[in-house]
Amino acid sequence: MTSVAGRSGGLLEQTATGSTIESIEAFGVRIPLEPVVSAARFSRRARDIVVTRLRTSDGVEGICFNAVTGTDPVEVARVITQDIAPAICGHSAFAIERTLQLAVAATYRYQRDWRVMVRARACVDSAQWDAIGKLLGQPLFRVWGGELRDLPVIVWGGAAAQGATLDDVAQEMATIRAMGGGGCKFKVGYLNGLTPAQDAQRLRAAREAAGPDFLLIADANQGWTRAEALDFAHRVEDLNLLWIEEPCRWPNDRRDLALVRKATRVPIAGGQMEITAEGCRDLMLEGAIDYCNFDASWGGGPSVWRKVAALAEAHGIPITQHQESHFGGHLVLSVKDGVALEVYPPYLDPPYYEMMTERPRFENGMCRLSEAPGWGFDLDWDFVARYALASMKGTR
Repeated sequence: MTSVAGRSGGLLEQTATGSTIESIEAFGVRIPLEPVVSAARFSRRARDIVVTRLRTSDGVEGICFNAVTGTDPVEVARVITQDIAPAICGHSAFAIERTLQLAVAATYRYQRDWRVMVRARACVDSAQWDAIGKLLGQPLFRVWGGELRDLPVIVWGGAAAQGATLDDVAQEMATIRAMGGGGCKFKVGYLNGLTPAQDAQRLRAAREAAGPDFLLIADANQGWTRAEALDFAHRVEDLNLLWIEEPCRWPNDRRDLALVRKATRVPIAGGQMEITAEGCRDLMLEGAIDYCNFDASWGGGPSVWRKVAALAEAHGIPITQHQESHFGGHLVLSVKDGVALEVYPPYLDPPYYEMMTERPRFENGMCRLSEAPGWGFDLDWDFVARYALASMKGTR
């Protein structure tokens, strides 16, 4: 007979059939941001996410939320419930590879936005893994073979407001320290028309204010030409940056990143904008990156992220999860060369700070995840309902 010996511990005893996926519910959610956030070559007026709730035949609920920035959260939710749910409901909740391939087949459609399809698969994969962790009574980092340790906390920052001064930069670093952060992913790349030289000056002010032990990343969001990226890199070679992230424009980024990497002593990171494991593989084969920051929410889910992590390890490249603080720590802890936990400040990530009912504390630049099963958090469902644009349910 099928039985689960405790939701928070114990062994899973199951028959050949075991726990199956019964239904999947998806909520397209949009939370307005105040103030509007601008960085590099984009502005963000809202935090768009999809909340996914997957129920198993045992009554266990796997939940997660995933960023769908740049795509319609309602459209992603529709793909989850109308395309993926009928394909995978009835299958074993543990059959991740099988359900992943079924989801790929169900969403492989000509003349549809591939980003929507891939993100829908990521949402389901994320919720399914939460259910697996809860069924096993273990946190997911442990399910994947990792062990608990303190993680450095790197906070998004440096998005210069019009007229911001170097003193403002110093104050922001102090604010990050005060919230428990141990580093900053500092935005550069034509914020408000600033040149590479001006961005280098701002980054130097950040280093001077934060001190030598502070982890500092320059993130250009694919904002520069190769020549501009090289100009910036040479100006900051003495600042002990952890890396420069995506400095080159996307049309020729693999080749340009490789050329910049060869011409500077500052490590180069990329992978965030790739939506497949194969895309990250090619960055590695081209010698374009020193660090990989693939995004599970934008690239097909935790299952695909872990495939990218295996590729990265084979190439001697450390990896981190791009943002998604609510589950990124589990991924980073599960691999040998996981780097840090990336987090947004509160004004940019209301779901993390207001919708989650549990989250780790940031203290002295570090955090330690809980050992609760699955991803280790629940959600304020009233918050979800308040900002939901639509909710849908899919079954077999």
